[in-house]
Amino acid sequence: MAGEAGVRADRVAEVIAVLPGGSGRRGSGYLMAAGRVLTAAHVIADARAVRVRFDADRPGERIVEATVEWRHAGTDTAVLAVPGRDGAEAVEAARFGRVGESDAVLSCTAVGFRGSSCGRIPTGRVIAT
Repeated sequence: MAGEAGVRADRVAEVIAVLPGGSGRRGSGYLMAAGRVLTAAHVIADARAVRVRFDADRPGERIVEATVEWRHAGTDTAVLAVPGRDGAEAVEAARFGRVGESDAVLSCTAVGFRGSSCGRIPTGRVIAT
């Protein structure tokens, strides 16, 4: 939906990193534009393969192979490239905000994966200083 504000559940993804030796690590990601998932760099650090699971535990769940497009350890951010559904997926780029240089109280919603299940943290407030 054009201009829709807030976190969209259909864009939340579970990032699954396969580590050397076969162990794994899981984290959260967000489909921020067609074919691009934002995640934390520490989740995919040292991974020999990365998979992304969309619509976890819901009808239409899908798991795709991902490649690391960009990462920055200093900001603990990474961008993964993922294939779209049926070759091309029309996804409007997510809009991001910026916290100004003065104190503010901001409304927020956080969604992520704890262990191996998706959970929504109640909507809350963040005090930025």
